Amino acid sequence: MSNFFDKRDPWGNGVSLWVILAMVLFVPLIFLSLKNIELENDVAGWLPDEDPQSRVLNWYSDHFPIKDTLLISWDHCSLDDPRINLFVHQLRGIQKSTGEWYDGNPYVAEVHSPLEALRKIAGQGVEPEEALDRMTGVLVGPGLLRVKLTEAGETHLKQVQEEIRTRAKAELGVDVYFEAPDHIVTAEELHQKVSQKLLARAEHGFSAGDYLQLEDFDDEEKPEPTENRDEQELAAEEFMNPQPYDFQIGWELMHVRRELGEQVKQLVANIKTTQFPDETPVASTFYTPGSRVALSLTLSHYAKPETDQSDAKKAAMKSLKEDALACGIPPESLRLGGSPYASAELSQYVHKAIDNPEAIESGQYAKVSPIGMSTLVAVILAFVMLRSFRLAALVLIVSLYTTLLTVSFVPLSGGNLNMVLIVMPTLLTVLTLSAAIHVANYWKHAAHENIHTAVVQSVRMAWQPCALASVTTAIGLLSLSTSPLSPVRDFGIYSAIGCLVSLVMVLFGLPALLQYWPAHPPKIQEVNRSPWRRLANGLYKARTPVTIACLALMIGASWGLNYFTTETKVIRYFPEGAKIVADYNYLEENLAGIIPIDTVLIFDSKTQEESQFWERLELVRHVQESIKSHSEISGTISLATFQAKVDPPSRDESVFKRRMYFKRLNSIKDVVLKPDDETGNPHEALKYFNVANEATEFNEVGDELWKVSAQVSIMSDMDYGVLTEQLNQKITEALQADQEQVADVDYRITGMVPLFLRTQQAVLESLISSFGLAFLLIGGVMIILLKSPLAGLLTMLPNILPIGVVFGLISWAGMPVDIGTMITASVALGIAVDGTLHLLTWFREGITEGMTRQESIVQALEHCGPAMWHTSAVVGISLLMLAPADLLLVSRFGWLMASLVGMALVADIIFLPALLAGPLGALIERTVRKDPMSSGQPQSEEKTRERSFRIVSTPEEEKRATEEAG
Repeated sequence: MSNFFDKRDPWGNGVSLWVILAMVLFVPLIFLSLKNIELENDVAGWLPDEDPQSRVLNWYSDHFPIKDTLLISWDHCSLDDPRINLFVHQLRGIQKSTGEWYDGNPYVAEVHSPLEALRKIAGQGVEPEEALDRMTGVLVGPGLLRVKLTEAGETHLKQVQEEIRTRAKAELGVDVYFEAPDHIVTAEELHQKVSQKLLARAEHGFSAGDYLQLEDFDDEEKPEPTENRDEQELAAEEFMNPQPYDFQIGWELMHVRRELGEQVKQLVANIKTTQFPDETPVASTFYTPGSRVALSLTLSHYAKPETDQSDAKKAAMKSLKEDALACGIPPESLRLGGSPYASAELSQYVHKAIDNPEAIESGQYAKVSPIGMSTLVAVILAFVMLRSFRLAALVLIVSLYTTLLTVSFVPLSGGNLNMVLIVMPTLLTVLTLSAAIHVANYWKHAAHENIHTAVVQSVRMAWQPCALASVTTAIGLLSLSTSPLSPVRDFGIYSAIGCLVSLVMVLFGLPALLQYWPAHPPKIQEVNRSPWRRLANGLYKARTPVTIACLALMIGASWGLNYFTTETKVIRYFPEGAKIVADYNYLEENLAGIIPIDTVLIFDSKTQEESQFWERLELVRHVQESIKSHSEISGTISLATFQAKVDPPSRDESVFKRRMYFKRLNSIKDVVLKPDDETGNPHEALKYFNVANEATEFNEVGDELWKVSAQVSIMSDMDYGVLTEQLNQKITEALQADQEQVADVDYRITGMVPLFLRTQQAVLESLISSFGLAFLLIGGVMIILLKSPLAGLLTMLPNILPIGVVFGLISWAGMPVDIGTMITASVALGIAVDGTLHLLTWFREGITEGMTRQESIVQALEHCGPAMWHTSAVVGISLLMLAPADLLLVSRFGWLMASLVGMALVADIIFLPALLAGPLGALIERTVRKDPMSSGQPQSEEKTRERSFRIVSTPEEEKRATEEAG
């Protein structure tokens, strides 16, 4: 290594020139690669295809294709809102005679309206009230609790509301809020806000017909929308009968905790105030199903192209808001829910961590660019510590080059940036800065003696500790590649590559730049070592109590790991004030759960032969009702939802009537499997029913597959593991109850809920396995270096202290570990070993030179203490700048890594010296003295080290050093 920079090519040029030329040649390639980088945050793709839950989900999607679906509503959207019809027409467009659609939203493939769904159900002979009940919790919501006051109560509305708020909080622990009666949109308002072309389209239907020549109307030709309005009102009144009321009451997760809903309703109905001590001012309380409704949209392939999916989804969300505005719906009142919306918002918040100009307008300057601020702080600290503009500039160039080169590998290897990888550039920048500062300091010491040989001498001194630190950090990062979660695995692989790139750049790139653009020879470095000497002597004397205190802290904090929890719900990564959080709360409090969980009932050929089709239909209905009875399930839908209940004829009926009855019921299957007469497309019922045409590990050829889809709350704290177990129990009980009619029915539960559950389990498995692997590998390195298994294990105690303390404390505090938090454990272990290796190197050298353990500890802290403090400050303070980020995943990564680095510094300069003063030092001393190969370093290196590290601690030494320096 030391001879590398002494070599020259046939033309007399040093190899440094070729190193710099290679760096320059890579620059265009780096920027070409970075142009193709994309953001992708699809939670469904986190697990590998071979994962058991992924296999079930892939099997399910083969029979019931999974599409990007959005739930969309707006404030005061009810069944009698005429804007529903307008919005549907705006999104769908016009249908040609060929069946093709045009003039609609290109990002929308399908639109499902609650009114259309209710009409389909009612068309099968189901009463309107029952149809409304079947769709409640899916596209129809019960809305808020409505309150009608007495005539006397209306005059004291504010006092009544305040009494309700106070008693609800005191007696039920609920924070309620109030809303005024819903605003009803009038025809005049539509005339002002909606184009007459759209009004006419909505009046006449979806067929192209006369619309091919339809132009904007003059004022005299504007059609009156009264007929359309009357038709809309009649259709809505078929399913709801609105009653007058004075205000509405809501609270968090009001339709999840159903028993609490009844308690609030009773409390309001019996409320009494100081104005009404003897009788309640409340005339009635009720829910109005249909007072809140939503549309279900399926996005087209334009919203999910092969490339730029993130930008496509953002464009889709923007187009929906524009279409809403065209229908008289204010974009700010629009409420969206679903994975495409979450993915688009997540990508936007990831981008905000890089560039957030909106923060300037709000005066939140720390949020303008947390990642940029982190890099800037690291650069400033580098300038402060190196005290040389040129030297700091070279360190910065090497650090940024390393980061950009590593990130360019992502698109080159077919990968995408995600919510976890977005923090990799910052991590690599600060790690490279830290190592480069070490090399720069070595160069400064060597340049003071001879600037012509400074590069060779600095590389000779730096390569071993830098190589060990980079390798151990890379081991910690590479252990993350064992995770089944693709974002964690990618982070581990790319970051480990980045560590090795960093090592190459620090040992070759930086020295090459220093040879051709050296800084001015520095004056002798004057470092006061008295504080570190006093610390070392104090720790030696108090080694036993310090060791016991550190162990007690680690054990006590680690006990909190008993309360360790994980979190993988993407909505939890957003701040509480985010629009998406407000939208999700609104939808779940007024309408339905956001997350789907699907159950597929499998009827094999034998079961089909032994039962009638209608019997299987009723079994599915029974299972569906059982699932819907769970408090976390807002609503369910299946093929049975669109069919009237079947009551078998009594035995007293004639044989002819019974035969015709069963023939009609079994004809349902033929209707379902036939294409739609109007469009020629498969029947809509095939979304909930299918027949397997090939055998898989879950079904045989010809098996009937019946899908029951349920909506689950994502905003509640329900453990998805408990939910899945409870649903399994309910389904099993329902199947057993109907075993006499239909036996041997298998089922599979799949969808986003089991996927989230499996991801949660994978997060925990990844944390344990990656940390365990990193511990074993780094522990093995320590054992080899120290040539003692016991010494190697004892040396790992200071390295696991930061993880035990920090993760234990956040577990005590009840903070769950997410996918971004879990990667910090292995990263922190690799970084902590860096300081440990430096300290052990100097301690062993002292023992080798015949020093006592106390003298060796003093020497180690004198040489390593300042460097460890500087590097910890660069890494910790820089990463702490990520804390203000709006995206909690980035924010938590920043402050958690800063905490771990801070604790690692404490462990290295407090705990490790105390151990070295005790049994660990004795073991190392015994090993070193027995080792016949133990000897000092080469004479030339000893002299270099002696010249390079001129450390003074007293005025006399300072004067003498100054005189020697001339």
